[in-house]
Amino acid sequence: DICESSSVCEEPAIDPDEERSLIDTERILRELRENVQKLRLEGVSLMAIHEFIDKQEPLSRMVITEDYRIFLPDYNNMEIEMGALPKAVYFLFLRYPEGIIYKHMPDYYNELLGIYKQLRPNTDEARLNLTVTKVVNPLGNALNENIARIRKAFIDKFDEHLANNYIITGERGLQYYIPLDR
Repeated sequence: DICESSSVCEEPAIDPDEERSLIDTERILRELRENVQKLRLEGVSLMAIHEFIDKQEPLSRMVITEDYRIFLPDYNNMEIEMGALPKAVYFLFLRYPEGIIYKHMPDYYNELLGIYKQLRPNTDEARLNLTVTKVVNPLGNALNENIARIRKAFIDKFDEHLANNYIITGERGLQYYIPLDR
């Protein structure tokens, strides 16, 4: 056996501080589970527990760089990555805290086209126009597809409850908006 004659196969030494930290984390999680169980037995709904936790969790600021990259500096400078078109849609919705109604999307054609041109400066004008026309068409599905890509970009990075503060949300027939405080 190779391991018998080599120190390479030895178990790595565990840092005592790291081991203590893992034990503390396990203890806290066990206590949390027990407390959630107690709350549930007292009749507190999971939704109420989630709402309480959501209110306790601080949101990160969002920084958009000159080269249009999206960072969340308070979450270890996490970068949210997505394609140019979903990013253009996201930037459009960021400009309107009150939201945008889907059926009014054609009114935002020129603004979305301008944003998309900045993100794709070397792309053929006709191609840009066609792409944006599809997105603002309220009868098509391109806007929903891009909103789903935006959602995935955030949810891939962190918990869905936290991500809901950064993604485009809304109800059919009403404004769709990004809840994040500007």
